[in-house]
Amino acid sequence: RSALFELLLGKLMLLAPSFGSLLSGNKIILHLSASCVHLGLLFLASLLSIQLRPPLEQQFQKIKDQNKDTVLLVECGYKYKFFGEDAEIATRILKIYSYPSHNYLVASIPTQRLNFHVRRLVQAGYKVGVVKQTETAALKAVSDTKSQLFTRQLTALHTPSTFIDDADALDADAAQEDELAPTSSSHNYLMSIFETEQASQTITVQTRIAFVAVSFVTGDIVYDSFSDDFLRGGLEGRLMQLRPAEMLLPPVAANTSSSSSSSSSSSSKQASRSLSSVTEKLLRQYTGSHNVRVQRMGPGGYSYESALEVLGEFYGDSSDDSSNPLEDVLGLPQDVVVCVATLLGYLKAFPQFIHVMRLTKNIRSFSTGTHMALNAAALRHLEIFENNSNHQESGSLLWMLKNTNTAFGRRMMRKWVAAPLMDPARIRERQDAVREIVEGGMHVDILLSVFKGLPDLERGICKAYHGSCTPAEFCTTLKAFQRVCEVLPEASRAGEFTSALLQGANLAISESIMKAVQFFLSSISEAAAMQGDKESLFVNSAEQFPELDTIKQDITSVKGELDEHLRDVIRKRLGKNALEYTHMPGLNLEYLVEVPVAQVKLVPGDWKKINTTKQVHRFQTPFIIERIRILAQHRENLTAECNKSWQTFLHDFGGKYMHFRNVVSHLATLDCLSSFSVVARMPSYAYPEVVEPSPDTPPCVMIKGGRHPMVEAMLSDSYVPNDTHMSSGGPGETC
Repeated sequence: RSALFELLLGKLMLLAPSFGSLLSGNKIILHLSASCVHLGLLFLASLLSIQLRPPLEQQFQKIKDQNKDTVLLVECGYKYKFFGEDAEIATRILKIYSYPSHNYLVASIPTQRLNFHVRRLVQAGYKVGVVKQTETAALKAVSDTKSQLFTRQLTALHTPSTFIDDADALDADAAQEDELAPTSSSHNYLMSIFETEQASQTITVQTRIAFVAVSFVTGDIVYDSFSDDFLRGGLEGRLMQLRPAEMLLPPVAANTSSSSSSSSSSSSKQASRSLSSVTEKLLRQYTGSHNVRVQRMGPGGYSYESALEVLGEFYGDSSDDSSNPLEDVLGLPQDVVVCVATLLGYLKAFPQFIHVMRLTKNIRSFSTGTHMALNAAALRHLEIFENNSNHQESGSLLWMLKNTNTAFGRRMMRKWVAAPLMDPARIRERQDAVREIVEGGMHVDILLSVFKGLPDLERGICKAYHGSCTPAEFCTTLKAFQRVCEVLPEASRAGEFTSALLQGANLAISESIMKAVQFFLSSISEAAAMQGDKESLFVNSAEQFPELDTIKQDITSVKGELDEHLRDVIRKRLGKNALEYTHMPGLNLEYLVEVPVAQVKLVPGDWKKINTTKQVHRFQTPFIIERIRILAQHRENLTAECNKSWQTFLHDFGGKYMHFRNVVSHLATLDCLSSFSVVARMPSYAYPEVVEPSPDTPPCVMIKGGRHPMVEAMLSDSYVPNDTHMSSGGPGETC
């Protein structure tokens, strides 16, 4: 140990002479006890390892210390690297190779596969961070830190609820890799849950549970505050219907006890902000079986007073003449307000998504007087979402009714099945629409043709609102809206709709929507958008984004100087009037001067040889090298300005988000009605008659020749029909 201590001390003296000499002068340290020497060795070894870490590892560790619960992908040239425990996770989940390098285990993926691997990590339940280089090679070459490490920052965070991926990719993963993986019809809710005790006059303990769930895929914000029993059937039923992808939960209650009154008070206060053991058990079972990510929040934010401060800070400057989001949120129950504040605190790390909480018009209550609120037992026994045999969707009521054409239609169908209507007038309204679709007609056929080849418009406009939409996705979404604007008026001209729901769907396209679609489509080049070429994306870039035009002029000027140099210097020097520059995009080389081997003696000594072949040598003059450096800087400035302009363009589209969302809602309703009509066309299906209860007609259920729809669909033999007659026993009783 003494020898090892002297060795470490000697190495430390080389790294920090002043500190080393101070220790070497203190000889008494060598006569300490064995345990103290051991601790000293560990301390000196840790100091030595910090000093010997490469700059990249030090940079990674600094970011990792600030994001300990995040799997980090660090951009290093043309790769993204994992370090340490993150590399172990990547090896296990992504099935990639890892190897030791310096002080860490390292794994890497190519940059073009970033989105694919991030999706797999997120679906496995991890929080994923992307650390990108904030400096480019061309700009760093002229900076004061050109000899130092590239600066890197955490530029994006992804979780199961905030990762909005391409719909086709999600469906492929769900079909091939994991049955629990989200599909294109998933809402991917982020849910915050809060629980308080409720006084009860009965022996049964009642618990008040509140939640707020927000979907960044659709923009929906759902809340509820309800009393639940000991079995938590209400909470489980809501979880089964909403299927959250991520949960924000209070801290776990401490299991320690103290005899002092102060610690008892503190424990009681902590317990009031934590979930009960029964709720914790239910959530633990649900999250484990449904691959839901859980984020434990700090205890400081679970009070109404602190929630008001958070809401005032976020909504205080967002009011305008037409609405006041702060008043909308403060009108909710207090425990729901606490959940909203918890969401806002968590979403501070996701600036591209937090503004969804400003869309207070999207807030809706889970429990309404017009819909049934089915608990977990009813959902399971009635096989609403899955059968009771193998717990798959096949054989369930949702499976029977889900004949929709679009992803946003499938999402609405799940809402309809999970919350059946109780209002007879609205039930008859849906029946009238289904009957009109079944009866058909030219106008109905034209109306339903709108779904042919329609992409997920709901997901598309949400990605545009978040600023994460690519030009190709944006163009595809707007082209689909353009087709909708053409089909719906054509259906109106072909015939008159009689049902209110079909009339509403047909009139969803207003003049303002048509003008908005035309404006945004005319502002971009479709060819450039589909190729992802942001430099040529905007048709009138000089008027919309003059900064882009200025940088393009600088690039044109440098290219003109290079052409003049070729004409006035290079051609005259080599005696070749038809000589042109050679470009090699595959090797990222441009403006090369090709000189045959026989004429290499004519090349000046200051020309730089780039590469050679048997026939020619390729050179660049000092003037070309300097202008290429300037050209690279302008191009990188152009790329940055293009991204900035694109975000500005999407922000302008975000101002019309609610108008486009209203159109999508009407189309989803039409898609669900079309799905119902498919079932209504099946043999021996009838339209039930819904009658308002009155003193003369007490509540009753009468079915003649009824058949179980799912059982009949699954049976190979014919189903034997049955009659049902249920009625109330007297006044004031229900059936």
